[in-house]
Amino acid sequence: MSAFHDINSANAHICSFDVFGTSRDGHTSPRQRRDETCEWTIRFRTQMKRLTTMSRARVPVTAAWGDLVGYSRAIRAGDLIFVSGTTAADRDGNPLHPGDVTKQAEDIFQKIIAALAELGAGAQHVVETRVFLTDSRNWDQVGRVHASFFKEARPAITIVQVGPFLFPEMLVKIAVTASTA
Repeated sequence: MSAFHDINSANAHICSFDVFGTSRDGHTSPRQRRDETCEWTIRFRTQMKRLTTMSRARVPVTAAWGDLVGYSRAIRAGDLIFVSGTTAADRDGNPLHPGDVTKQAEDIFQKIIAALAELGAGAQHVVETRVFLTDSRNWDQVGRVHASFFKEARPAITIVQVGPFLFPEMLVKIAVTASTA
């Protein structure tokens, strides 16, 4: 028995009700409305079942606070990959390249590309980047680094200024979303 058949069976009670004829004023008949509602319900439940049964994989955080906070560097759920906000830090969580936003951005994008590779994707699969800067005057420096990594993919991008990070030496944090579909 197919998953679609199971979903059809599960929705039988939603899709079966009496039809009292057609509308006199030319509007959609009760039968047409019932059929549209039934079709939408089946599509919705099929999609929800697909989302709840998709495979998941993750890339662990190698920095000290990964276990403390309980998060992953990246998660793949089906065709989507979500890379957590990433900073330029060593394995002990110490900031790298203090005061140099360009080098921090390069380090961050290298970490992001490595995490994507572990999940079977690359820079060409990135569809959105989110850049968080402690000083918005650095947007162009980070933008140039972004362009060097994503010149072909050209993902959507959001750049915002935020308050200081946990370490004031960290000037930028970047997160991405990728799709292999």
